[in-house]
Amino acid sequence: MRAELDLRPVAYLLIAFGTLMAGMSAITPHFGTGYRLAFSVFLVGILPYAVYGALSEVLRSWSLLLPGILIVPAHVWLTVTERYLAFDEFQSGAIYVVPIVLTGIVLPLATLAGRLLDRRPHRSGVPAVPPPRAEPQLQTDT
Repeated sequence: MRAELDLRPVAYLLIAFGTLMAGMSAITPHFGTGYRLAFSVFLVGILPYAVYGALSEVLRSWSLLLPGILIVPAHVWLTVTERYLAFDEFQSGAIYVVPIVLTGIVLPLATLAGRLLDRRPHRSGVPAVPPPRAEPQLQTDT
């Protein structure tokens, strides 16, 4: 029996990094003297990672890692372009739309990857549905 590779710690690191990126995109300068937290930007930014974190206990091995590998670079690109390179107080709306689209991509991608890559039985060996029990036969003396 082959030992299964547990990639959940890597997935948790991707979730932590994504949450950090959501925080970095939500902290905006305020009148040149301070910073403020755009709470709606933060909530929308962590939405794909909340969904990905919920799937971390259901998916295994590479089917768990694949959605995270696609989400994080897209979110890094969004944060760098919208917040640091061309900050216009989120007038384009991409800071809200892209995380929602990423969330819409994570769910089908995760289910598809789970179906295609994880066709093996679970490592516990316990079947999902118990086998049917045979009814005891009554013996009659004739």
